[in-house]
Amino acid sequence: MDFAPNVEVLVKCLRDHRDVQAVTLFGSRTRDGGRDADVDSDVDLQVICRRPTNWVSPEWAKRILPPEALLTWNVRDAFGGVKKISIVLGDGELDLVIVPAARMRLARWALWLGLHRRHPGIRRKLGDIALVMGEGHRVLKGGAKWERFYRRISVDVPLPGMTDEDVRNAVAGVEVDLVSIRRKLSRGELRAAQRWLHTGIAETNFKLMHELRRRRGARSHHDGRRAEQVLPEAELGLVTVSARLDAQELESASEAAASATRKLGEALLTQPR
Repeated sequence: MDFAPNVEVLVKCLRDHRDVQAVTLFGSRTRDGGRDADVDSDVDLQVICRRPTNWVSPEWAKRILPPEALLTWNVRDAFGGVKKISIVLGDGELDLVIVPAARMRLARWALWLGLHRRHPGIRRKLGDIALVMGEGHRVLKGGAKWERFYRRISVDVPLPGMTDEDVRNAVAGVEVDLVSIRRKLSRGELRAAQRWLHTGIAETNFKLMHELRRRRGARSHHDGRRAEQVLPEAELGLVTVSARLDAQELESASEAAASATRKLGEALLTQPR
């Protein structure tokens, strides 16, 4: 595996540690056989361990890296209520999704027993794993049992998607957001309106575009990555927002983004699932 030297040090520590049951590479370095990655692509790892708290603090990394190697460390929530650690090193970036072993043990049993076919809640949770691993993965530690699990989950569990009712609710929500933005602009709250535009309407359009391309069988990433590479110009325009901190520009951009939402909603509701 071609990792930068300091990234390799951390990966080796994870693979060698007794607390860690499995380490699996996913993301751009395995998607489409690695063709989706470039020299600056980060390393995405799922780490299944007995004691997740041992890995959330940067102390373990500081003990094995040169003092100048670790530039920054951040912990945030990821899919399914687990923790994601973003590590920026002098020679690369590493994202660790830390998953408790007990939780993954339950997931494996649920899959083998076919519980996802009868329980929507279990299907959604397993679908999060399918979403992450289905586009490509490589088990670095854990052996055949984890490879069988990921292979089966990728085949047997449908990816999380939106229902038509979800689409209608999303479109209606944007209409509400548009009213809120107009009112904020009328009060001179430009920054609040700008935030609402990006976290509300623009984010909804990315979700709807991903769902539309998923239904059409076209390439797409759930978090909007690689949009410039995978979306044709017309579709890219529907998820593009451009406005300076100016009331007129923000209002115009909000109207255009809401119009894009309506177009995406209409396309989805007439697209066979």
